[in-house]
This record gives sequence, structure tokens and C-alpha cells, in this order.
Amino acid sequence: MMLGGDNILISGPCYNSSQDIVCEFPGGILNNGTYISNIRASCTVPMLNVTGRLTIKMSINGGKSFDFGGIFTISTKWVNCD
Repeated sequence: MMLGGDNILISGPCYNSSQDIVCEFPGGILNNGTYISNIRASCTVPMLNVTGRLTIKMSINGGKSFDFGGIFTISTKWVNCD
């Protein structure tokens, strides 16, 4: 099963529009990020063939260093909120 294509929002302090945001997903897959505001950026999840809790790393210098990170969850289970 391949999952991907969703945008994830990444909150943090002091982003600026001149930063070159890059996200690193499992398997070393890199995707360019998008500046939204000084406290928010986004990255598109690439096609992945894994589910569960996954690590993401983020760079604000074009991928020279990945000083920020977090965990996100990919699930194949749907929840009905009705």
C-alpha cells in the first residue's frame, strides 16, 4: 500500500520567508517545504509504503543540516466522527 500526498503543518518559532525549508522523511526522501507564516510551514508527505509513527526531520537551510524533528502518524484506519 502506498500512502502520501497529504500536506502536514509544522509549527515552530521564527520561520521567515527567506529560509529554504526541506523535510526529510523515512528512507531519506527529501521534499521542499513551504513557508506559511513566522510560526508555520508545511511539507507534502511523499509516497510511502509504511504506516505507524514515523520520524520527520526539517531543515531551514536547504538541507545542509536537519536541526529540527518530530513524529507523525500514518494510519490506514478511518474514523467516523458523526
